[in-house]
Amino acid sequence: MFHDSFLRHSGNGRPCPHCSSTKTNEISQYLLGCSHLALQRCGQLLLKAAARFDGGEEEAALEQAIHSREELDRSRYLEDQWRVGLSGTSISVTDIETHLKEHLEKQECNRGVTQPPRGAAAIYTSAPDRRTGSHDTDENDRSQRREAIRQYMLDVIGIYTYRWDRLQSFDLLNLSDPELAHAYMRLSDRLTLPAPPDMTVPRRASTF
Repeated sequence: MFHDSFLRHSGNGRPCPHCSSTKTNEISQYLLGCSHLALQRCGQLLLKAAARFDGGEEEAALEQAIHSREELDRSRYLEDQWRVGLSGTSISVTDIETHLKEHLEKQECNRGVTQPPRGAAAIYTSAPDRRTGSHDTDENDRSQRREAIRQYMLDVIGIYTYRWDRLQSFDLLNLSDPELAHAYMRLSDRLTLPAPPDMTVPRRASTF
């Protein structure tokens, strides 16, 4: 795991240029910590969304998935600002706080007013077909809606999985992005990220 790999790395007896780097300051490290917390929140929301989806609560699952995407976007923004700090550019705490405030206000306004994912079919509430007395059309539309929501969730899970996966091994991340690897190791309160839910196989809604 990530932490075990770092212990082996730190014990090799040779100074590491990234570990001793002075480019990272307290503000940028704080931003990376906030980015990680937002990513963890994203993972938690995705797990809740998957559970709701399995329970047949597609609309509730969609709302959770939308909020998880917002947390994912916030995490990416904060990581970008951390990289700005690495470049030596001064970081405006005020600008970042304003951006995050707008993010939270947007999230609050959207709470309970869920927009359907693009391409999702609306659920018909029309009466059964008079000739057959069946709800075939209604059930077909519900099935299409459910699949559209599942695809939306898969898109968010795919992005989260990439960000989750890169933090599973210090050695691998150190090869592709050493500055990020060592910055994460300097986080004293780095929490474990939830493993992404598996929704690759369409699952029927629970009927009990």
